This record gives sequence, structure tokens and C-alpha cells, in this order.
Amino acid sequence: MASITAHSRDLRDSVTVVITTSPASDHPRTELLEQVLGSFRFVDGLARCKTVIVCDGYKIAHSCNFRGGRNCEKSVN
Repeated sequence: MASITAHSRDLRDSVTVVITTSPASDHPRTELLEQVLGSFRFVDGLARCKTVIVCDGYKIAHSCNFRGGRNCEKSVN
């Protein structure tokens, strides 16, 4: 286990990571989110920072428009 450096301790005390996600055609797969979280290892101390994941809601519509937050019933089930 790597030791916590002064830099990473300072980063942890001053940074909160906010990740936003919205409905998409390939949900409920978490692959993209896992890749983003895995990339934290490239920044010393980032993995120790508080992380907030914000998930947008959706409305059921007759046709899917993921960017507009509208999912067809078929994609929700």
C-alpha cells in the first residue's frame, strides 16, 4: 500500500470529485463509470478524495431521446 504523501493529503482535504451520469442506451452497464474511477490512479491522491456520483432521472416517452432525458418503456425494463 502506498504511503499518503503531503500532496495527496492536501488534495483530499481540498477536492471533491463530482461525476454526472445520464440515462443512455447501454445502461445499466457501469463500464464507463468504472473506467473514469479507474483513471483516478493517474493523479496522485485523487482516489482518496470524496467522490459524488450524480444520476439524472428520466421520463418515459413514446420514443427514446436519451439526451433529452426521455426513455421509451422498452429501454427502461
